[in-house]
Amino acid sequence: MTLYHILGRCAKAQLPPVELSELRREVEHASMLDGLVEQAEAQRMAPLFYSHCRAAGAELPQEIRLPLQGLVLRHTAAAAVRIAVLKDLLANTQSAGIPLILLKGAATATLAYSDPALRPMRDLDILSRPQDVPGLYGILEQMGFVTPPSLSPLVISDKHLPHTELQREGLTVTLEVHTRLFDSLWRPQQPAVSELFQRARPFEIEGQPALSLSLEDLLWHTYQHLVIEEIRLIGIADLISISQRYVDEINWTLIRQHYPDLLAALSVIHFLAPLPPEVIRRSGILLGRPPTGIGQDWAGWPRRALGE
Repeated sequence: MTLYHILGRCAKAQLPPVELSELRREVEHASMLDGLVEQAEAQRMAPLFYSHCRAAGAELPQEIRLPLQGLVLRHTAAAAVRIAVLKDLLANTQSAGIPLILLKGAATATLAYSDPALRPMRDLDILSRPQDVPGLYGILEQMGFVTPPSLSPLVISDKHLPHTELQREGLTVTLEVHTRLFDSLWRPQQPAVSELFQRARPFEIEGQPALSLSLEDLLWHTYQHLVIEEIRLIGIADLISISQRYVDEINWTLIRQHYPDLLAALSVIHFLAPLPPEVIRRSGILLGRPPTGIGQDWAGWPRRALGE
């Protein structure tokens, strides 16, 4: 049983009792847990893994438990700061009549998890209409955000503007303002921003009104980032947790028609992190044979140079 396999079992917001029992057995009978903390943090799974271990009643060795507890405390504090900054930003932009859509972890941390601290993130990603960018950056400057000097003259992405940073309570809060979902290199054809705003989904962050992508767009966007960027278990957790929590609200017919690759990916993910039966039933996912190498950490591109 590999560490990646054990962490993969935890890659969803909710585990049923039978899976909690399996997790406890796997953790307590694992012959080697060296590197588990580092692997959990690299996959942004430390808080979620620790939460599931506690729910399962799994006894972790002290040399594993104490570092995990430290990481959980750090992520909890960081999440509180980011949520506070996000709420301030939304309050200011809404007062100015500037709509924003929260992307990736900024949205899923609240939408898919019982506690935003369970979903660590590197930065905050927001989608803005191009015509609102000047006003938005004016608000960011008033809040104290600054754009650091570029480390390279090379333009890496055309989907977002140079990131901005805010120092608050000892944490650097990094914000990326997107004006499209994907780099045009990867996705020359993609939904217009106006369409995304028309079907955006309202929700609340601690009472503060906010917008996310529609559930169908959110699943597709999450899946695309999972395969375009570095594959992390937290991305898999996002996919399964959104599917599980909103299984009765998601338009699965639309997904089958327009995003069949997403369902194909979920059918493979199932053998690492089992999908809830209701998701399989409602989505119409067809499960085939388990692929080879399930539970082995990905070792190809982009973790290896293209020349290899």
